[in-house]
Amino acid sequence: MPTNNSEPRKFKLPKKVLQEMKVSATETTTSNPTTADEFFDLGTQAEESGDRWLSSDLSKALRFYQRAYAYYIQALQVDTSHLDTRYNASRLLFTVYTEYIKNEGINLTDLHNCDEALAGNDNSVIQPLGNITRFFQTSIDLITTAGDRFPWDLYYNAAICYFEYVEELTRNGYGTESQFGEAVSGMRASEGLLSSVLEYQVKEVERLVGIGREGAEEERQNVQEEQEGHLPDDASPVGAMEDAVLPSSIQETCVNCYRLVSTLYEDCWSEERLSLVEGASSEFLGRVDSISSELLNSFTTPGNDLVPALTSDEVYELELSKLSLLASKCLEFSDCEAVWKSTPLEERADKLLVEAGSYRTILDKSDEAERVVSDDLKWKILSIMDQKYKAAYRHLKEDLDKIKNGSVKDTGDDKSDLLSQICSVFIEQADIDLERSMLKESEASKYHDVLLKNCGNLLKNSLVYSKQTGGLRESVSGKLLRSKRRRETVIRMCILGGKVSSSELEREVGEGWVQEMEELAEAGPYEQQAKSLLG
Repeated sequence: MPTNNSEPRKFKLPKKVLQEMKVSATETTTSNPTTADEFFDLGTQAEESGDRWLSSDLSKALRFYQRAYAYYIQALQVDTSHLDTRYNASRLLFTVYTEYIKNEGINLTDLHNCDEALAGNDNSVIQPLGNITRFFQTSIDLITTAGDRFPWDLYYNAAICYFEYVEELTRNGYGTESQFGEAVSGMRASEGLLSSVLEYQVKEVERLVGIGREGAEEERQNVQEEQEGHLPDDASPVGAMEDAVLPSSIQETCVNCYRLVSTLYEDCWSEERLSLVEGASSEFLGRVDSISSELLNSFTTPGNDLVPALTSDEVYELELSKLSLLASKCLEFSDCEAVWKSTPLEERADKLLVEAGSYRTILDKSDEAERVVSDDLKWKILSIMDQKYKAAYRHLKEDLDKIKNGSVKDTGDDKSDLLSQICSVFIEQADIDLERSMLKESEASKYHDVLLKNCGNLLKNSLVYSKQTGGLRESVSGKLLRSKRRRETVIRMCILGGKVSSSELEREVGEGWVQEMEELAEAGPYEQQAKSLLG
């Protein structure tokens, strides 16, 4: 479902690309490993096997990831400060969390022969985020002390892990003041890491700009060799310059800086909480604002081959993240609406979804603070949200049609992701129409029956899209996410249609109907009925 941060966030999970591999991934290592290097090599091979199976067999991929983690743990038992293992193990833990826990389409109980990974102990590759952040911190302490080069990729991954931890703390409601304080502490930790990353990235780009002006080919080679040790997953030494620290790297970091703080502000329903987050983030955001402004001033026009300018999409994403931050601070609808009207930003799907989500956040904040929102104002807010979702659907449909007619290439799960996102939009619209039908407002009373009919039709539309194929290259995760959207749709149709017995729900929704009902019981127009059905 589109959320307050409905815009997909990119997770940069680069692997440590070793400059000198003693054993390649395809070679057979000793059957009796004893050294940290030998355990590390076996772990690398197992992890690469997991990567190959991830798109087609989640259980098999997880078994390989568990094997890899076991080897990494053995390597660290031999040498707790083995730096290459620290890099890989930290990244692996967070990658598995991202692929298996964060992905809402995956139900861990459906995985087969993965008992060790799912055991929940210290040796399991599936770990709570709190444990993963601590593992990252230990790795950073050791590597920073031992290394002679700033490990920016490790810092970046750790920062995003803390970011995810903050989101997890705020995801399920507003929590206690103690929980909110813990989230603020997580934000501070992420801010510190991101600040270090930005400082390094800015210096690297400035160095590249200087090299570009001098045109010194030998120096370009030196930069390439230095940066080859910190490349993303799909990188190769041959293409190292394409994977160097570039203006786009700074842009991505700045975007995540803004989103990090936005996540906390979205959880602020009182002036007291706003002040707390303000105090914890103002200095950090000041630096980010300065860097992002310089980025837009210096790298939005074509430069040279060594330092390419930001694309229009990257500029748009950066500007959108800034607006979203401002909107997240608001407690009143009028203030939030004014933010979105203050800057003329192209009406793309991602902007429309984020804007609609920010209005939902305003309603949530009012509920939490027990501030009364009149039915007239609520009708207005919900109606504006509905308009935004309608416009977003049109843009998403255009993107989907381009893939279907071949004018845009599907690079993997592009079609599948669009189908799932369109389903989410229809579900959100259906919920809005149901909410509007419940209001004691003149328009709501007048159009009550029409709104209920629209709700049913929107859910039917969602069901149609959820059944469409995601293409030959669709991953298992993509299929599972579409299946999740189907269940979310069908359970709503069952409640509206009165098919609410256990047998009917199991027949229509499947064995996962209880989980879907529990999610409906947490909030929204189905809350009371879902709670009563759960008993």
